[in-house]
Amino acid sequence: MVRKIGMYEISKIFGDYQFILVDEGPVLAAHMFVPTENTYSSEEISRFTDLLPLPDLIIYIRASVDTIIERTLRRADPPREVEINNQTKMEEYIKRTVSLFDQLTQAKNLQPRLLIVESLDITNAGYDQIIDNICQEILNRSIQQNNFNSSKQPIH
Repeated sequence: MVRKIGMYEISKIFGDYQFILVDEGPVLAAHMFVPTENTYSSEEISRFTDLLPLPDLIIYIRASVDTIIERTLRRADPPREVEINNQTKMEEYIKRTVSLFDQLTQAKNLQPRLLIVESLDITNAGYDQIIDNICQEILNRSIQQNNFNSSKQPIH
């Protein structure tokens, strides 16, 4: 909570012409639905995303279940909600998470704000190019937003 309030304060101080990158923004609140093991209709997903304060851009780094399991096991600080000592439960949890977040990418109000990047691997030969593409997308969207804001006429 303190980090979220801090990000809000930073955004007020620096104004419109700064980039603020937030890891794990509001869309990640969907993690609270994973342990329920429920399935959700597209209408329920849309309703959830309609209630979120949305950033200008969401970068979704999509990875396979196997890749996420491998990364989770390598982490020095594995997420508390993932039972790394129980391979079956961990795999089920990760499968539900991947399914839910893939379903979120279909929400109409997220799609214009969404940049999907297939799993990044630092050893991949194209890693630098992928990072450059993400940076360019952020810059392009910022320019578009600034052009839109400067074209607005004041209301009298």
